[in-house]
Amino acid sequence: MDLTTVEQVILDRFYEKSRMAGGPRTGYMLRKQAVVCVADDHPDLDFEAGLDSLTEKGLLLTAESGSLYYLSETGSEAVAARTA
Repeated sequence: MDLTTVEQVILDRFYEKSRMAGGPRTGYMLRKQAVVCVADDHPDLDFEAGLDSLTEKGLLLTAESGSLYYLSETGSEAVAARTA
């Protein structure tokens, strides 16, 4: 699956955080704040659009509140593949 730069950065963030919890798994959750906190390092990227795109592609699921994002099965596989 082809990913944009912002999508790659977001999935990298899931990898960084999930490896402390034993690796990416379906259902692993991050708060939106924990994802976009790296936006200052990437001022040219639109994190809102990236999160929306990953949700549309089925790699992320979102809570109704819009402040929590979960890895879908496909998303956890994509994060795991980034480390291989």
